Amino acid sequence: MSKQLKADISLLVISMIWGAGMPVMSLALQHIGPYSFMLTTYAIATII
Repeated sequence: MSKQLKADISLLVISMIWGAGMPVMSLALQHIGPYSFMLTTYAIATII
């Protein structure tokens, strides 16, 4: 697999993950408050 193909696939995967973030956030905010959502987001980012 060439470097160019790896870069293109990586860009596609990252774009799909980034694009899926908005619907996930909308869904989460229907069930929990904004401050709880922010806390969860920062906690996950800290662990990663």
